[in-house]
Amino acid sequence: MRRLFASLMVFGTLAGTAQAQDDWRVYTFDQAGFAVEFPGAPQVKAVDYAAPVGPSKAQTAPATLYTAQSGGARYSVLVADLSKAEVDWDGLADHAAMVLRREGEVQLDEVVTLGGGKGCGYDIGLQSSDGVQALAAVFASKEKRKLYILKAAVPAADLAAQGADAIRFQQSLNFLDEIKSAPTPFNAVRWKEFAYLDSAGFAARFPQAPEVQTGQYLTNDGEVVPAVRYAVRNGRLLFRVTVVDLWKTPADRDHVLDTAVDKLRRYGDVRSDRVESIQFGQCGRDLVLDQPGDEYVSAGVYFPTSQHKLFIVEAQGPASAVKDSADDLALFRQSFRLAPYPENTP
Repeated sequence: MRRLFASLMVFGTLAGTAQAQDDWRVYTFDQAGFAVEFPGAPQVKAVDYAAPVGPSKAQTAPATLYTAQSGGARYSVLVADLSKAEVDWDGLADHAAMVLRREGEVQLDEVVTLGGGKGCGYDIGLQSSDGVQALAAVFASKEKRKLYILKAAVPAADLAAQGADAIRFQQSLNFLDEIKSAPTPFNAVRWKEFAYLDSAGFAARFPQAPEVQTGQYLTNDGEVVPAVRYAVRNGRLLFRVTVVDLWKTPADRDHVLDTAVDKLRRYGDVRSDRVESIQFGQCGRDLVLDQPGDEYVSAGVYFPTSQHKLFIVEAQGPASAVKDSADDLALFRQSFRLAPYPENTP
């Protein structure tokens, strides 16, 4: 890990519960399409944002800035409305990240997405000339035509006390636009959430208690790693979550997601394959496949860095049964959620 991120993790461990955790809570902004934790009610202000449309070009766009202070640290989310701007959406996050990098010495620079370097955005760590360290994230939503810039700026003197909160703030980001409410089918009363947050790092709704099986997962690099599968067969349908432990491997997010998707592709014809965002700004893949024998599969693939685990969420069955149980499949897939911070470790 680079210096800034490593130091934040160390101070986060040392600081622990030193902060007044009761001041932190989730604030939801439906119109802006996100929710995030702040250490108190944020101030909301209309501002102008110079939206980058190229390496040396920008367009002024209206934006809203949400800010809160805690000690010497400043937490902010800027949401730029680009509905009337002519921007290059494929390169927007790249250009916005380039502007951020000019604010200081870059100590962390990671793609928060899947393979190919395109998708959700970037995590960037900076240290300015006056000693302020910042943990920032950049995300572009073409669907809502908005750009999101999340930043926790912590003076060096406050890093020991505020480092853990900076990570907490960034990981709490939740895109409402892309996490749609699950439908409520007529038989939803028999579905129950089964939570394995402390052990496996996830929770999901099943029609009954899932059968838990331990096994192994073969990576494309030829490594055999431990895996646990949580599965329920309900009539002709199968609902399954596979959790692959990659903690002892040098697994790279992009590579892990790409190879997991490649494995799924081998078993059928891909009907759709798109980027999907879930809690805490985590990105993954959402796939729909048609398998031999008229089988239908709806799958989600996720690799949260904080857990260093691969999650494969699958709902599958004969096409005829799927058509009659579409609500159940949507309920299962959309109920999947990751464990919140602090990070899950073995």
